[in-house]
Formats: sequence, C-alpha cells, structure tokens
Amino acid sequence: MTSKLDEWKALAKLENKRARQKWGHFIEKRIPNSRNQIAQVLSEDANKINKMLGRGYTKELIAKRLDTTTNRVGQIITAYGLPRK
Repeated sequence: MTSKLDEWKALAKLENKRARQKWGHFIEKRIPNSRNQIAQVLSEDANKINKMLGRGYTKELIAKRLDTTTNRVGQIITAYGLPRK
C-alpha cells in the first residue's frame, strides 16, 4: 500500500513530464547550436553592452543606461556571446 505522499510524487513526475513535452525544457544559459549561431558582427546595442560589460557593469545598470529591460540585455548577451575581447 502506497502513501498519499508517494501518489502525489508519482503524479507530479507525470505532470512535469507532460509539461516538458509540451513547453520544452527551461534552460538557464543557452548554448549555441546549428540553428542558434552566435552573430559575428555586433549590432550598435551589442557593441555598447560589450563595452559596459568590459567595464564591470551589471545587466541592471546596463538596462537603465540604455533605457531597456534586463531581459532584453540578457537576450543580446546570449545572442552575441558577450562579453567579447
């Protein structure tokens, strides 16, 4: 006889599996692959962000300076593989 807790754990595993199949896995840091290539030429914003990262700025401070969101700054960092030398 299984306890209620064991039943809930089994149900949670099943629901999590279904959610991953439907929505995909959440990946904190994306690794570029054949369809997610890192852009070679930096855009104007990416160039600014690269310089600010080199100076030790945080994503939050960069977002305030560029008047954008931290999410967008993170997207640019990932897309261009920043910081670069």
